[in-house]
Amino acid sequence: MQSNRWLRRLLHVHIPGSARRTSSQSRNGHDDAVKARDERLYGGMKSLDIVLEDGGKAPWKSWKWHVWQGIAATFPALGIYVTAQYIESTHESKQNANDEDSHASTAVPLDQEEKKKKKKETARAEEDSNHLLARLEDRMNALEAQLESLRITKKQSEQEEKRLQ
Repeated sequence: MQSNRWLRRLLHVHIPGSARRTSSQSRNGHDDAVKARDERLYGGMKSLDIVLEDGGKAPWKSWKWHVWQGIAATFPALGIYVTAQYIESTHESKQNANDEDSHASTAVPLDQEEKKKKKKETARAEEDSNHLLARLEDRMNALEAQLESLRITKKQSEQEEKRLQ
């Protein structure tokens, strides 16, 4: 019983001998109804106390039993999931093998067409990149010219300041 005290405190369950409930809580009609039901059914023992008590005559009154049942309930779903993943992975590998076999039988005409398409695409890409490089080079030259003119004007202004001083 001592080992479950932290769980009872976490769930705000009344621990015998402690003054957890205030007078406003005891005035609540629902709380009184729950107390009366627990008293009538379990002789003052709370429902959570029944689940959390260690040992006992019935194994389903132990929290360990409830945890095990929760874990065991997930086994069928886990089995179905693992089976589906295995089937999907083997199906994909077989389908890939079938696609390669069907592609290999018609590979000669497709390869020539693909090579022509690739050559056209690379030529077009090279042309585009050369055009972009030429534009970049023109812009860089224009920027260098502007920087040079700024540098010259700055030198001239510094020389004029020296003359004036």
